[in-house]
Amino acid sequence: DRVWHMDFSPDGTHLAVSGKAPELIALDDVNAPPIVLDLPPYELTQLPAWTPAIAYNPDGSLIATASHDGIARLWDSATGELLATLESEDNEYEYFESGDGVAFSPDGSLVAFGSCLQFDGSSANSCYDQRIYIYDVATALEQQNLYPSDARFILKGARDYTVSLIFSPDGSLIIGSTVPAGWETEA
Repeated sequence: DRVWHMDFSPDGTHLAVSGKAPELIALDDVNAPPIVLDLPPYELTQLPAWTPAIAYNPDGSLIATASHDGIARLWDSATGELLATLESEDNEYEYFESGDGVAFSPDGSLVAFGSCLQFDGSSANSCYDQRIYIYDVATALEQQNLYPSDARFILKGARDYTVSLIFSPDGSLIIGSTVPAGWETEA
């Protein structure tokens, strides 16, 4: 299996690893089994929803993943329980959606992820509509399923994958690695 991304827990005791079966690996107990984040199959293909992006929130209590089904998910980092799903735009043409890049704001109140509509799901070159969705974490945990109409912000304009996202230290900007600009997070 391919490893797409890794992130240390803030206390350094676990390593979150993304890929076909994202998991949390205990670094302080080599005999502990990994906590596997159980992803449902991608609805269009019934294949596993690959997860190229994974991140801990600042206090280490949550994990965010972004998967190739265009959905970001919030998980309990201690148990691996799925707590909330964050949807990208409805895909009226049933092209594959790819979730790429995921990040929490420095205070943990926001989570952002990228999603790219593709023509046939075969390669990054077929991406035609990249968006970055920013959701409120507390609302996501309370409501459990959020849709684009619930997003705090939707950033549009890139024509390629956002393979990495990062907030500025004060949380006022977010930058994507393949996006040639940064955006303010306050309207």
